[in-house]
Formats: sequence, C-alpha cells, structure tokens
Amino acid sequence: SLAPAIFGCYVFSSAILYYAAEMHIPIALHKGMLWLDCIWYFLIASFSGGSDSFFVMLFIFPILVSSLRGGFDDGALVTLIAVGLFNGAARVADETPDLAPLLFRSSSLLALGYLMARLGENRRQLKRRLDLLHSLTQVANPHFGVDRTITAMLDKTRHFFGAERCVSVVRIDGRTVVRTVAADSPLAVLPEVIDEQLSSLLLPEPHDSVLLYRHGWRFRLEPSWQEAELRRCRWL
Repeated sequence: SLAPAIFGCYVFSSAILYYAAEMHIPIALHKGMLWLDCIWYFLIASFSGGSDSFFVMLFIFPILVSSLRGGFDDGALVTLIAVGLFNGAARVADETPDLAPLLFRSSSLLALGYLMARLGENRRQLKRRLDLLHSLTQVANPHFGVDRTITAMLDKTRHFFGAERCVSVVRIDGRTVVRTVAADSPLAVLPEVIDEQLSSLLLPEPHDSVLLYRHGWRFRLEPSWQEAELRRCRWL
C-alpha cells in the first residue's frame, strides 16, 4: 500500500514548513500551503480506505486556518473544495463507494466547515470593530479642532464599511446640520445647516439609527457583512 509512503512524505513536508515558520520564511504563511495540504489529504484518503478513511478529518485543519485568516468566504470555499476532494478520494479508492459513510462524512464535513467559517467571520469582524474603535480614539484629539476630529471619525467609519461617502445628520440647538465626507474630502469638513423639510427626510427613525444605502441591486442569499455590522452597532 502507498498510504505509509504518502503519509511519510506529508510528515516530511510538514516538518519543512514548520522549520520555515520558525525561521520566519514567508512561504510558510502563503495561501498556497492550504491547497497543498488539501492535496496531501486527498492522497492520504485515496490510499487509506476512501470513504471509510479516518483521515478525512484532516480536512478540518485547512478549513479552520482559512476561516480564521480570510473569514466566511475563504472558509466556505475551502470547505466545498475539501468535500469535493474527499468524494474524489472515495472514487479513487473504490469505483462504487458505499454511499452511507460517504454521505455521512461529507455532510459532517460541510456542517463543521460552515460553523468554522461562520466563527472565523465573526472573529474577523470583531477584530475589525476593535481596530475601528482604536482608530477613532486616536483621532479624537482636541488639538485638531472639532471639525477636523469629526471629519476624521466619519472618514474612518466610511472606510470601515467600504462606502463611497459617509453622511452625518445631527440636531444642535434646534438646528439640523449635515456633514458629508468622501474619499477626496478635505481634512476638515464644515457643517451645513439644512431646513426642517430636508431634515425630516434625512433623519432616520429612531434618531439613534444608521442607514445604509447601496446603489444597484443584486441577489444575495444573506445580508452583506456591512448590513450585519449596522444591525449590531449604533453610531449616532
């Protein structure tokens, strides 16, 4: 059987990558290493039982790493490819594999991959929110002045959500002022006073809400991460 030889080669390549990581060689952190691991696990599963192979659980490791690094999209992509490689390994080991263990292990891998991808996305967005809060505290410097500080905060928020512009509408002493910050805006954007009719159109209900406007339309199975962030946060 080729399984011991393939497994030995995999251990040897893993030792080389471990040494590269200890020596801070960038190749150890390259995304291609995840695909290399998937190929190794495909070969190991192909020559160690196919659908009955215990080593199918090794696919969890590249799924976990990709989810923590790239979030839901990367984790889901690696999950689908891992399931496809596992089914291919079952066909290599046996042209007519037993469907019961094949379907059970495939569905289990899909479920675990989805959970890890979702957890990785939550961790990634939590880090993004903490980075945003940290950057907002840094720009809140009284030496810059109020206008420049507010403009910097709006620009950080705009960059966080990947928006073209960020608009702030605030009521101050019975007046409604608006600031619009875009990528090419100056360092200090001065507030503009607007009338009550326009104010009623711009201010959301309730007044501590945030609106997200997306130009165009496309079909999505679930809300974008920007929309999910707005559901969690109150910025005004």
